[in-house]
Amino acid sequence: MKINIQEYLEKRNINNQLKKCYIIPIDAMKRAFLGVKSLNNPYGKGRMWNQGMPNVFGGNIDDNDIMQTLKRETLEESHHKIIIDNDVTLEHPSLTPIHYSHQDRYDMIFFALFGHFQYIPNANTELDNPAYKETTGEIVSFNIKNDIPIEGGQQSVANAILNKFRNQFDGLRLRDDQSIRDFSESEMVIAIRNATEFILDTRF
Repeated sequence: MKINIQEYLEKRNINNQLKKCYIIPIDAMKRAFLGVKSLNNPYGKGRMWNQGMPNVFGGNIDDNDIMQTLKRETLEESHHKIIIDNDVTLEHPSLTPIHYSHQDRYDMIFFALFGHFQYIPNANTELDNPAYKETTGEIVSFNIKNDIPIEGGQQSVANAILNKFRNQFDGLRLRDDQSIRDFSESEMVIAIRNATEFILDTRF
């Protein structure tokens, strides 16, 4: 399910609603990579949304530059484990917009990136910047073509990812019912499902 990015970029110029952008890196083996939100808020402002759960890379669009935001946020939130290639632009054939969500206060756009990034699982960053403490540095991976049951709807997709998360990391984190709801009802789950559909439709 590929969306028309130009239409939404033009819309952004009209009403400035597009405030957030996110990305799902997918390698040649169809592995999709997500980060993990921290259990504690590094800014000391109470509970974080989706805390302790898998999370796509991205955030607020800075300086009206979607691509640089995606590259920076991926670097920070993966703790330098995933580095998007310098030559990737919004027009690059490896980058596919897969979901656009209209919210009351802002809109969000989600991309899938097919290759053109480095995955360095042993990268180690010990940085005091709060931006690096929003996530744990752990990476959740799954085969987006084979592990995601698109026919079951959003909850089935969320359950499949959470099962992978449980198997790879500490399942005790999944006792937080609010965080499970945050993740399961999120736009990112829809984006992941759309990325799976896109792969199946295009035989990627």
